[in-house]
Parts: sequence; structure tokens; C-alpha cells
Amino acid sequence: MLKVPQARFLLLLLYATYLAYAGLFFLLAPWTEIWTMLVMRLPLPIAVVLGHPSIKGMISTFGLLHFILALFEAATGLRSKPER
Repeated sequence: MLKVPQARFLLLLLYATYLAYAGLFFLLAPWTEIWTMLVMRLPLPIAVVLGHPSIKGMISTFGLLHFILALFEAATGLRSKPER
């Protein structure tokens, strides 16, 4: 059975991994050919908005924020807690 510190570490690891992978997706996906093919299947007004470079940049920035949050969570979560 997992003890509380081990379970907390595992949960932190899963959360940081999720943030890193989501960050990677949002950072790179808008600039790939797959993004263009997916956007072309949407209704025209939505496709025009999601295909605009400014919107792609905002989505990439959202991915960068995910990476920063993953680093912050890893740095604060791995710090040893003072004993009570």
C-alpha cells in the first residue's frame, strides 16, 4: 500500500506530466499540417479564426504557460515539507 508521501509524489508526477504534454501539444500543434487539416473541416467562420496566426500564437502561449506551471508545480511539490 502507498503511504501518503508516496501517493502525493505520484499524483504530483502525473499532474506535471499532464501539464508538460498538454503544453507541448498546445505549443506545437497550431503550426503543423495536421492543425490545418483539422481546421479546414470546421465551419468557415471558425476555420478563419483558428487559422489566423495571432490565434495560433495565443494557443502556443497557452502551451508555454502549461510548461511554466509544470515547472512551478515540480519545484514547489518536490520541496521537502517541514515536520510538524
